[in-house]
Amino acid sequence: MTFAILIQILKERKKKMGVDYYNILKVDKNATEDDLKKAYRKLAMKWHPDKNPNNKKEAEARFKQISEAYAVTKSFPSFLFFNFPLLAHLILIYNNT
Repeated sequence: MTFAILIQILKERKKKMGVDYYNILKVDKNATEDDLKKAYRKLAMKWHPDKNPNNKKEAEARFKQISEAYAVTKSFPSFLFFNFPLLAHLILIYNNT
């Protein structure tokens, strides 16, 4: 992964700083990759829009939120920014000088 891609991911993540992705997945911040995957699959099945035809709009919103949470917590650059925001901000500052 190039430094430019890392910076782009970090900038996108900066917009969403208030979101607790681990809470969305209902796992501990020290969860293993396997724990994240299990939690994601369980919640994705529960909130999949096809499984909730009577409440499709809420299901779509929750499903997207769950998918985003899983993508952020399992990808290292996003993980870095989410768990070590100061380090991520220093990288952004360094890149913008």
